[in-house]
Amino acid sequence: MGTLVFFDLETGGTKWWPHRLNAATVPMNPIIQIGAIAVDERTFEEIEVFERKIRFDPSHAELEALAMNSYNAETWEKEAVADHQARRAFDSFLRRHASIEKVSRNGDPYQIASLAGHNAAAFDLPFLRAWYEQVGWFLPAAFQVLDTMILARVYAEFTFSRFENYKLQTICEALDVQPGDHDALADVRATVGIARKMLKFLKPDSR
Repeated sequence: MGTLVFFDLETGGTKWWPHRLNAATVPMNPIIQIGAIAVDERTFEEIEVFERKIRFDPSHAELEALAMNSYNAETWEKEAVADHQARRAFDSFLRRHASIEKVSRNGDPYQIASLAGHNAAAFDLPFLRAWYEQVGWFLPAAFQVLDTMILARVYAEFTFSRFENYKLQTICEALDVQPGDHDALADVRATVGIARKMLKFLKPDSR
């Protein structure tokens, strides 16, 4: 069974460590929340849901970003876990839903997850890669991501639609999907919703 892992990160800003650069000299805003839903790639039926809020140092975050990303100090105090705990839990989630077969240089088989998200190619995936790079971990996921922002541009061309912009909320409103309002898991559910609708039109025989 093919599986897609839709994911979304809420962050304390827009700075990540560029891949393979010295983390000591390049600033990184913290990831404060991760949401993900593994779905069957044909039916979009939910297989498993993941969400973690992450403890962080507010001095490393931008106040404007925190205000936009549904951050509430009391909620984080009650629900957030340490960075290393969130990373380990998310890593296990990805490995449980790894559906792409690969072979190492030594000839050993292994699997990686297929990722999807909104604006994930330009934002969420680089952040996620930097988060793994920070501790020297292998990210068990493909770097080619199904990006619903790009998909929306294709959809607009085929349907002669006119989106005011390609933000998640705008596309949700146009396609009558409940928007997420910058909560990671709610944003993932919204992304799954618009992907399902757009792919149903673009690939009607697949769903």
